Amino acid sequence: MKFIAASVFGLNLFLCTGATVLPRQGNISNRPTCGTTGDAVLADCRKLLDNWPAFPDWNPTCHYGVNKAWNPVCEGGCCVYTDWDGALWADVKNAVSNLMGCASEEKNAINGVIDVVDTGRVCVGDRAACGDCFED
Repeated sequence: MKFIAASVFGLNLFLCTGATVLPRQGNISNRPTCGTTGDAVLADCRKLLDNWPAFPDWNPTCHYGVNKAWNPVCEGGCCVYTDWDGALWADVKNAVSNLMGCASEEKNAINGVIDVVDTGRVCVGDRAACGDCFED
């Protein structure tokens, strides 16, 4: 009986507070932060986006501080890092596309990090970027 009363109370509280449905994984709610790590080669990042792999490789990992990060894909001098391994692969691609706003045509370089709502962060940088990507 207590369980039913608690459930009804919780549902009522949820409905009365005007709660909204959480955004779908992959919603990008803010602009990228540029210049957070070593520069990736812009031409390689464009090639990566144009030939996006069908599946990530969640095996390569790296660490920043005591935390773990994943390096699911690299192309030449362009690597993608995430601070979680449960992302929808299409959402990671969307985040990388948004990070293209950090590109410097003059330098043929790009680097930055972006938050994906309710999941984590995606970073683009060089092959040694993991540590700098997520250390705030």
